[in-house]
Amino acid sequence: MVITKEKLTIISLSLEGISNYKDFIIIEQYAGSYDEFWNLSPTCIDHLFPKAAEKRAKIKKVLLNPEEYRKRIANLRSQCQIITIFDDGYPALLKNIYDPPFVLYVRGNLRSDIPLIAMVGARKASSYGKWAAREFSQRLVENGIGVISGLAYGIDALSHEGALEGGGYTIGILGCGIDYIYPASNSKIYERVIRTGAIISEYPPGFSPQKHYFPARNRIISGISNGVFIIEAGEKSGSLITADFAMEQGKEVYALPGHITHALSSGTNQLIQDGAKMVLKPEDIIDELESKQLLKKNTGSRPSNFSNLSKKENQLIDLIAKKETSIDELVYLMDLPVWEINSMITVLELKGMVTTVGGRIFTSIR
Repeated sequence: MVITKEKLTIISLSLEGISNYKDFIIIEQYAGSYDEFWNLSPTCIDHLFPKAAEKRAKIKKVLLNPEEYRKRIANLRSQCQIITIFDDGYPALLKNIYDPPFVLYVRGNLRSDIPLIAMVGARKASSYGKWAAREFSQRLVENGIGVISGLAYGIDALSHEGALEGGGYTIGILGCGIDYIYPASNSKIYERVIRTGAIISEYPPGFSPQKHYFPARNRIISGISNGVFIIEAGEKSGSLITADFAMEQGKEVYALPGHITHALSSGTNQLIQDGAKMVLKPEDIIDELESKQLLKKNTGSRPSNFSNLSKKENQLIDLIAKKETSIDELVYLMDLPVWEINSMITVLELKGMVTTVGGRIFTSIR
């Protein structure tokens, strides 16, 4: 496949780690176009970036070796897709953000025919957060929505798993080259995502994970999506960076509420207080996408939550169905610790299966 001078310029620079949007704009404005980059002299590069010696050296290396980079790009294309901002396959929503990546490296199938919701949250998630990530992602994909996340520990990995278990489409956005699986413990998820979804990075193969890559990665997670759903986040969680990017990009931000004393819910509760949309059930997101005509309205019945309940949850529902029951009674009847009963009730309330009546009394609404 023949590569144009324009694409040769931006991909070659990307291979040397030149990925900053402003750097590309400076080069284009000075050269007149990316095609004309190859007509610049090394001295011109000195004038363009007088205070960035390392950057100048990388750009000059590219400028003086076009055929070497042409060969490298040809070899890379046998390992992954290389999509530039000038290609038709580049995600339209991502192209419209303030600082879109000029090059994307992709493994798998990058779709553009379905709405996408980003799901992110705490790495050290609570049992509540873990349940929510799996449950919500599975329900979203069952309704024709793709799930995006960052393939990190915790909520990210569980969101991908839920989407895969639901037989749906999911995209993993990396903060390293796509040949790195980080963390390594997510290798099985990584391979499953490639088979049915896509892995994307703005960093070329060979670029190892770096701390400063991950905040930059978050702008792609939000940028490629129709909305961002924060599952759990502490006050200084990196997930809040993704929420900030989403708001800057004009994307809808959704948040899962949690207990006001729980540290992992402090960030999400604050987001809700600041105007994010509170999500109590998957339908809150599904219905909004339908109302915006981003998702075809599902006229059939949605899958029932009851078929997905654990044995203990079904037992609790059966007990509550007979009469209004107190926490103490449930602890006695089920012979379980109070914390486990409370946890199950919280989950079932979020599923819309039980409701509080007069304090700590619960009744089934099956």
